Amino acid sequence: MLFRSIVGDGPPVILISGVSSDHVGWKGTQLQPLLAAGFRVVLFDNRDVGQTGESPIAGYTTRQFADDTAALIRTLDLGPTHIIGASMGGMIAQELALNHADCVKTLSLVCTASKPDAYMSNAIQAWKNASAKLSREEFLQGRMPWIFTYRFYEKTAVMEAYKQRVLGNPSQIGRAHV
Repeated sequence: MLFRSIVGDGPPVILISGVSSDHVGWKGTQLQPLLAAGFRVVLFDNRDVGQTGESPIAGYTTRQFADDTAALIRTLDLGPTHIIGASMGGMIAQELALNHADCVKTLSLVCTASKPDAYMSNAIQAWKNASAKLSREEFLQGRMPWIFTYRFYEKTAVMEAYKQRVLGNPSQIGRAHV
């Protein structure tokens, strides 16, 4: 894991990204409201995602990601921290709370579960297969119906901004480990 940046002043909040998402994904709609609310926001990339510069290996666990996050909190001497985890990041956040309670002040879980069920495991495997065979644009288009409701598609300006942000970030989509 490569530490990316701390933005703002005030109580710290750690943002933990989901599968194949890097720290840039939080900048779309979440970062500014957190800063306006007076938080110090810690943005980072999980192992083998975004700008870590690492090579993917098979078999990472959410526990390993949680241990990485705890190490980051301790290295930065943040003390108990507000934790927000989205999707797989929410699974990591739960592992963090269970195994490193001293690092967690509050826990906010967004669109997540305690573990992937058979349906989600199959979806992730399908994404892995597709990411190896499709262009970035094709993969993004194929993945979007899995992560957004039909109502979200009605927000055309928001959808277009999301697509441009993802496609403009060469490290966010198309990594082999999805």
